[in-house]
Amino acid sequence: MQAPRKDILIPLLLLAVITFIMIFSGGCGCNQIFTVENLSLQNYSTITSIPSSGVLEVYHFHETKQCYSCRVLGELAKETMNTSFMQEMDEGKIFFRSVNIQLPENAEIVSRFVPTSSSLMIGYTDEAGFHAENQIQLWYKLGDKIAFGEELSGVIRKRLSTVHA
Repeated sequence: MQAPRKDILIPLLLLAVITFIMIFSGGCGCNQIFTVENLSLQNYSTITSIPSSGVLEVYHFHETKQCYSCRVLGELAKETMNTSFMQEMDEGKIFFRSVNIQLPENAEIVSRFVPTSSSLMIGYTDEAGFHAENQIQLWYKLGDKIAFGEELSGVIRKRLSTVHA
């Protein structure tokens, strides 16, 4: 049996390590330029006040420069929220926003959630206090709009029952 070739083994090992870091960091490095023209569904706003307890908070945290996957994460989140939870948002039960983590005016909300680069996070308060959950599993569903919507909707419905129990 022939020994593995070192000239192939080292680059493959390096690629595996980089892939592992990217997958488990909860997002990507986002170094592509974001333009509003490329993103029709996003609602980019500054958070002027934090919702009161009893409100389920859903945030798409992002940097000014976003890669394709980060933009898709925000688009699918917004689409899911607008198609499945419009009534709850209108009633004030759910608060959804897209937040640029690099803007100084968003520092308070960023310090509450501590997102890792581009993230979709859900925040809620129950008898044990405030919880911020990074929905990392949604990154694996970016290529399937239906699976993404079902996963996000399921998590939101579960958390809504916790907040409004």
